[in-house]
Amino acid sequence: MRPLLAAVTITSLIVVAPLEAQTTRLFNFGVGGGVSFLTGEDRDFWNDGFNIQGSVIANISTLPIAVRLDVTYQGLAGKDASTGVADTLFIGDLSVLSGTLNAVYHFGSAERSTRPYLLGGLGIYRTELDAVLYGQDVSDSTTDFGITGAVGLSVSIASVSAFIEARAHNILSEGESAQIYPVTVGVVF
Repeated sequence: MRPLLAAVTITSLIVVAPLEAQTTRLFNFGVGGGVSFLTGEDRDFWNDGFNIQGSVIANISTLPIAVRLDVTYQGLAGKDASTGVADTLFIGDLSVLSGTLNAVYHFGSAERSTRPYLLGGLGIYRTELDAVLYGQDVSDSTTDFGITGAVGLSVSIASVSAFIEARAHNILSEGESAQIYPVTVGVVF
């Protein structure tokens, strides 16, 4: 996870885009990364993980709304959940690759250097899971639809626009839905 955070930090420092260009450009691009969490019983099987995200943002100049397409990869390492019997159960890594189409509503005028925002959208989620059950390797993968929402803060520092957002993904799989909660820091250029 440290190489990921180092890459995001370095990218944040070298990306240069004038603020005036960001407010008048039709399209912007963003990159980010951070930490992903699970809640409830899922925390018994997986550790906290990481996320990396790439974005394409289409700005609507007359409105405080933007349309954002995100491609996100999230990885969470599994925990040993054995019951004491050798090779009973070991949950392996969980990975989620998603593509989401979102509406982003920014509060305040575009000239402000700090702007909170809300995000909501729909997506497609590819989930892959590896496990060891009674000494046998087991793998499973599914593709499901889902919904997502976030609250974020965009800050213009010198000539870079940085953001931090807390997000919730609800993957609508068969039976119970699954939730994953990433916190992402990144830059928009």
